[in-house]
Amino acid sequence: RATGAGADTPEDGQLSLGEEPPEETGPDPAEIARLAWELAARQRPKLADLGLERVMAEVEMPLVEVLAGMEREGIKLDAKRLAAISDELAGQAESLQAEIWALAEEEFTIGSPQQLGEILFTKLGLSRKRRGKTGFSTDARVLSQIRDEHEIVPKIERWREVTKLTNTYLEALPEYIDPEDGRIHT
Repeated sequence: RATGAGADTPEDGQLSLGEEPPEETGPDPAEIARLAWELAARQRPKLADLGLERVMAEVEMPLVEVLAGMEREGIKLDAKRLAAISDELAGQAESLQAEIWALAEEEFTIGSPQQLGEILFTKLGLSRKRRGKTGFSTDARVLSQIRDEHEIVPKIERWREVTKLTNTYLEALPEYIDPEDGRIHT
């Protein structure tokens, strides 16, 4: 260990000669760089085989800098406005739910594929397009195919859109806001 004038001390955050470095707290940046280099070397021939070298050079790589800048800068999000939109859509979802239940003549969990399938295909007798593991499919593709068979279907599609927007974005995004700058950095 070095001693005397100018020797590093633990108080200044410097290591003395011969002192062991502290335990790593995250991935080794050099190892990450090495792995990225190896991955790039393996992908170059695949890009060439697919004829995508120009797309990589002229579109993808220039976008890296733009996206990194966007990530650093972040996006400003008006949490109060999002909450207001969320409340508005929650009202729409409740209205749609009431209309759907009225058309079905019973209450059920609209988000349950099994219960929805029972209403659409058994109770209302709509066309059965595809069978899944647990019954007839009620996915978006099927609903679009049977949209004109009953007025309940477009309401279910709209209910799904509204609840998806609310759950995926309007309620989730505010949790990612950095309290220091009021922005989201992804």
